Amino acid sequence: MSFISKKINQFKPYSLKNNFDKLSSDRYDSLSSMIKKISRTGQKNVLIANDLKTELTNLINHQDELISHVRQENNLLKKKNKNLSESMLGYLDAFDSLEGCLDLIKDEKVKKTFLVIVDMYKNTNESLGIQRISVEINITAFDKTIHTAIDSETVDSVNSDKKITKIIKNGYRIGDKVIRKSAVIVGRYEKHD
Repeated sequence: MSFISKKINQFKPYSLKNNFDKLSSDRYDSLSSMIKKISRTGQKNVLIANDLKTELTNLINHQDELISHVRQENNLLKKKNKNLSESMLGYLDAFDSLEGCLDLIKDEKVKKTFLVIVDMYKNTNESLGIQRISVEINITAFDKTIHTAIDSETVDSVNSDKKITKIIKNGYRIGDKVIRKSAVIVGRYEKHD
């Protein structure tokens, strides 16, 4: 067979079918491979999605645990603050009582001793940042945020209306926070005809 006839034989229908089959087979293998890759990628995506769901669930559970822990800590702090406030009020009551005794003491030596103790309380108050709420009789106006009106009394002057006329119990604050309001008597002016 001549060279030319060999070339012609390559183009016979049978040969064309074989070539098409080979091309189809290669194409099928390629497509099959791509489908398998997509399948694996899809499976990977499903696995990744499942992992993300699991991590998200863990994160939400951890967040819930943190919120619960913060709430418990806040409740504990509130109890501690309440206990501290109650203790602080007892401390301040003792300080006021001690200071109130100074006027009753006649013996100068005892009075000096009491003054030393009162000064120690004042220094402690200062170091804790505790400040007495300042009240000037017949000058300071009643302020419900820092004063508690125990009673009122009639005053002669309109200038003394709604002004503090007596301090029953001193009030204290730490910074802007009032620990105990001042218990006071407030003047009430009544116009006489």
